[in-house]
Amino acid sequence: MAQNKTWNIILLIMGVVCMIGGLYAIKVIELNRLLFSMVAAVGIVLLEITVTNLTEIFVYRKYPMEKKKKDIEFYDERNSAIRQKASEKTNQTMLFIYSFIIFTLLFMNADLYILLLMACAMGMHGVLSIIYFNYFEKRM
Repeated sequence: MAQNKTWNIILLIMGVVCMIGGLYAIKVIELNRLLFSMVAAVGIVLLEITVTNLTEIFVYRKYPMEKKKKDIEFYDERNSAIRQKASEKTNQTMLFIYSFIIFTLLFMNADLYILLLMACAMGMHGVLSIIYFNYFEKRM
């Protein structure tokens, strides 16, 4: 997707429209604040992603050797091992953060559905970790 300039420009325009429309609906028309805050947030995310992709496209067009260097570096064995180790540590850290949030909410006497929602998210994280571990173990 990062290489398709037309698609990125369309997403850029959609991001700007969502961001401006969401902020306009909140400030001027005073419509549903939560809904249009989410619309504005989606617009900001689209804007950020497409600006990054378009910048990458233009830089690689001007400096094609940089693209080749980046590809070689990306597929380098050492960098792959570093990314794998970083992913593992991120996974462990996220499980710790989920546990911390659940216990914090428990001590704050939060509603049961909030605790169950966080517990389900933590459980899904663990299940997906196991599924992906088994998938990549068989694949490699």
